[in-house]
Amino acid sequence: MVHFIHFRNDWKTKGTIQTHGGFSIFSAHQSSYLIDLKSTDTIFWYADIGWITGQTWIVYGSPIIGSTAVIFEDTLDFPYVDYWAMQVDDLHVTIFGTAPTAIRQFMRNNLDFSKFTFLLLGYWFPLASD
Repeated sequence: MVHFIHFRNDWKTKGTIQTHGGFSIFSAHQSSYLIDLKSTDTIFWYADIGWITGQTWIVYGSPIIGSTAVIFEDTLDFPYVDYWAMQVDDLHVTIFGTAPTAIRQFMRNNLDFSKFTFLLLGYWFPLASD
């Protein structure tokens, strides 16, 4: 069941409940086909749960497929610039996704990705001007 709350033209809230499972099934479909999520994967998608990727892949897609989802509430670079990398390594993450801003931050800190065997996904904006 999905509960959407939105504002009407008169600025009063209105809620709708989707009970047919369409969004849930679509989320599992998207997770499977777009990022190749499998039941054996551990996904760490650093996105706001309220944003569509957080909802689709972490909240709905992952449990339906049967994979493990890492829900992380912190900054990626505190208390160390490679703190996120320690989490990825410790939790055996196979799919890691984040925004280009975070990837640029990793590049500025010269972090070495070569020791990881996970799939790094982003939102496909240019990472550098060249």
